[in-house]
Amino acid sequence: MKILVPLYLTYIVFLFSAFFIFVPQQKKQLMDQKKETIRQLTNSALSLLSELENKAAQGEISSEQARERAINQIRNMRYGAEGKDYFWINDMHPLSNGCPGY
Repeated sequence: MKILVPLYLTYIVFLFSAFFIFVPQQKKQLMDQKKETIRQLTNSALSLLSELENKAAQGEISSEQARERAINQIRNMRYGAEGKDYFWINDMHPLSNGCPGY
């Protein structure tokens, strides 16, 4: 009995730390990493759109050509390990947009 009680207590402490300390930290780290990746992709998309808008404004390409190029290039933007994940940004702060119920 003197051996089993410390053994079980050690096991319980290990499980507690794994589920309440390690797992939440890993989840937060993965979410932060995804947010940064999406932030970088969003900045790339905005940069691309700005460049195409400038070219259209200067007359180098037509508005329709700029629109088609933007759609084709942004459509191919992906993230994730296999490059199969899309990103869709509506609002980084959905509660601050004044819409009740969101």
